[in-house]
Amino acid sequence: MQPFRNEYCGVIKHYIVASSPRALKHLSKHDRQWCLDAAPHTTHPSALLPAFLSVEDQLRNTLYPNFIRWTRSNSNRASKVFLQTISVLSIMLGLGMDILLILSSQSRFLRMLCVILWWPGFTVFIAACKDICLLLHYRNVRELRPWEIFPSDDKEADQQHVKDVYIPSPVSAGSGSGTEKGLGVGGMSFVGKQQGKPSMRTFGPKNDYDDERWYGLYKQRSVWSKVLDKTTPVKNPTLRAMQDRTIFYSVLWGGLLATTLVVGSLIVPPVGIIR
Repeated sequence: MQPFRNEYCGVIKHYIVASSPRALKHLSKHDRQWCLDAAPHTTHPSALLPAFLSVEDQLRNTLYPNFIRWTRSNSNRASKVFLQTISVLSIMLGLGMDILLILSSQSRFLRMLCVILWWPGFTVFIAACKDICLLLHYRNVRELRPWEIFPSDDKEADQQHVKDVYIPSPVSAGSGSGTEKGLGVGGMSFVGKQQGKPSMRTFGPKNDYDDERWYGLYKQRSVWSKVLDKTTPVKNPTLRAMQDRTIFYSVLWGGLLATTLVVGSLIVPPVGIIR
């Protein structure tokens, strides 16, 4: 096998090889091998075409929709669980009330009062599944992200991440086997110092936020303090419109589910055990 071209060596070592720091997780074994076999023979971009197509597919169908959902949310995970718990309790309370009315000799039309608990319960639950809190939306605010609550000093962070940077140099094919043939730990050339976080560099270590200051501090907080996180106003009208649409569908589906339960309850004749 021929050595990899200068133009592709860094990309192969960091993004294509399965054990590389920033390996493309969704790149299939066949496409990964295609790139490894084609890269030593040409500098044409088509050598990495399967990787390009895989990344584009992830950006269009997974990463971008996830980013939109994350941007649309106005509450954190702790608040989401809290809201879902409250809404489930409301729904269960409505079911208990409905069962008591069925067992009683009261008019079956009194069971329609259960919609007072069912409709808000379903609405809050559906909205919480989309990471939307109705109260925060009414106030036109959102909870701060963990890194916004515990910001780090930019200058201090830059100094902390000033490291020696190495760039890949052409690596000859070795006697190894599999997709890592000829891609050992060596083959790196020293180029000097580079400032900024490693996650912002084209080539560098695995992107991980476990060692970030905000991550450790946020984990130490209690669940209740996370539910009552600080808020900031929502100023983007497009974001506000997306939240409005989500809440509209939540109210619509909540009303539909509540109405279905009410109609089903009205069909059941009163038992008359409780007078």
